[in-house]
Amino acid sequence: MVADLPLNVNVVAKQKDFINSVLTGGYLQKSGEVELNNLVEKLGPLMKLRDPVKQSQVSLDLQDVTHEKGYIKFGPEHERITVQKYRDRVQTLIKNLENKNLVLRKIKMGESITDEEIKSACCYTAGK
Repeated sequence: MVADLPLNVNVVAKQKDFINSVLTGGYLQKSGEVELNNLVEKLGPLMKLRDPVKQSQVSLDLQDVTHEKGYIKFGPEHERITVQKYRDRVQTLIKNLENKNLVLRKIKMGESITDEEIKSACCYTAGK
């Protein structure tokens, strides 16, 4: 930042020796509170004069993505919530059903089930 100060401007040129001492010899590492306050007092007001050409701007080639929240209406009251919250609710419901029902656990594990187990699973998930 100090290196960006234009030495061809008169008020900056008056501080040339100080600027050079700051830029060389590890000034900032060796400085105490008094020296840093001196730096702020002398060069702080000059920072508005920094050369914009010397300042490098990082250019990132990132895709600009805009996300829109989708909403879903459900239930007898036509409750409106975001798709993500609805998805979370459905996943929680399915996990709870899976934990309570042996047949659903077997299906998840890829095990074979009988016709009787299919009928019991259908009755269980339908609430009968």
